[in-house]
Amino acid sequence: MFTLFPETMHPTPEELAMLERIAQLPRPRHVFIKKSVAATEIGGNILFTIAWFYISVLIWKGRNSITDISLIFWLPLVPYILIGNARDFFQQRRLLEQGEVALGRVFHVRRGRHGRRIEFSFQDNSGRIATALARDSSYSIRKVGEGSGVIVFYDPANPEKRCVTSGATPWEVKLPSVPESS
Repeated sequence: MFTLFPETMHPTPEELAMLERIAQLPRPRHVFIKKSVAATEIGGNILFTIAWFYISVLIWKGRNSITDISLIFWLPLVPYILIGNARDFFQQRRLLEQGEVALGRVFHVRRGRHGRRIEFSFQDNSGRIATALARDSSYSIRKVGEGSGVIVFYDPANPEKRCVTSGATPWEVKLPSVPESS
């Protein structure tokens, strides 16, 4: 159910413990990339670039007034997409290393053409409540649902810059192991 004013649910002890473990880590936090995700991301971008190059050559060889116009739109498209992907990739890493951490609450999940999208809200350190959208992907160990808690890393100067670890990020924060109690 979609709501304009999502309820703020009280965090569970497990969610608070996870949040506290991350918040206590020294900055910059140790961040690593998931190997299977790295292979998928790099391979996908390489295949995308090869397809772009191949189609560009085909268009260039069959040049006429219509293809000249299509070249104006086609040629800058892929570099624009690749630069956007790279910017997001490195921004997510920076947020996980240096960003503030908060507990968010998912209030809506929807399925779309490009996978699941989660809508969530979180409260930053200054008390502002931010509502955001993130892509939930197969990178996630657990799928989130309505009411689930998510860990949000954000830029305190601009909470619009945020990253959800259960979302479509290839990065993961290395947490110290918890000693088992006997």
